[in-house]
Amino acid sequence: QVKFAKRLYIEEINIYETFNAGGVKEIKSLNSSGQWDTLWETSKAEQITSSRIFSPTLQRMDYPTDTLDIIVDCSIARNFVEIDAVQIIGKRPDDSKNVEETEEKLRPCTEVSMWASSVRGFSSQRSSGKWAASQVIGSPNVYPAYSDNDRSWTQAKKRFNAYQYLTVGYSEHLFIKEVQIYETFNAGAVKEIKSLNPSGQWETLWNTTHVQHIRASRIFSPTIKIKDYVTDSLHITVDCTAANSYVYIDAIKIVGTRQIDG
Repeated sequence: QVKFAKRLYIEEINIYETFNAGGVKEIKSLNSSGQWDTLWETSKAEQITSSRIFSPTLQRMDYPTDTLDIIVDCSIARNFVEIDAVQIIGKRPDDSKNVEETEEKLRPCTEVSMWASSVRGFSSQRSSGKWAASQVIGSPNVYPAYSDNDRSWTQAKKRFNAYQYLTVGYSEHLFIKEVQIYETFNAGAVKEIKSLNPSGQWETLWNTTHVQHIRASRIFSPTIKIKDYVTDSLHITVDCTAANSYVYIDAIKIVGTRQIDG
């Protein structure tokens, strides 16, 4: 069980799973009568050999709460299941605005999150409508489902090489602290993440020489290099060779601040 500093009408829960992900079986909230209500549950736990941010579609409740009960099934992994953090997003009672937006106005360095608002370039796309690069704009269409779904970006037929890419833009410049890539089919292919600096050059935030083929959806959020400049552009390189098939990206979110911390 976890308790939070404020009571919110919960709209989203992010569970940061860092080892043997997939074990969460049920999420409950404490109602005003002291009873537990189920927000989400599944009868089938998984073992996912990668970290992820688990953010399932919730049953909305008509009351604010500050307490969650998270049930984890370790029987599939038959090992330790590790949770690093639990985040809630929602609205305060008698407040129509999101908590993050309200707090940002009071404290300029409070973190702000943004979804990609434009596509500024891509290597290929499966079509100009379905599976197009433009499908990554805005919040997720597919996640948390693991699905061959045409509302995600995927590459052109037989372009299963190591150099597929997507360049996305955001509505504001931020000091980026976190990047979240919503992978919904053949996850694990992201090879490099770059940001555009004020001189118009691309700088690496994160990269790897070892891509994976993960048959599960996930929110990929690696530890990135923190830069001392604001940016509104990311360049994501995808290596399709491990999957030897289409790789799907549903959405790309950045988290950061409008002013530098400190």
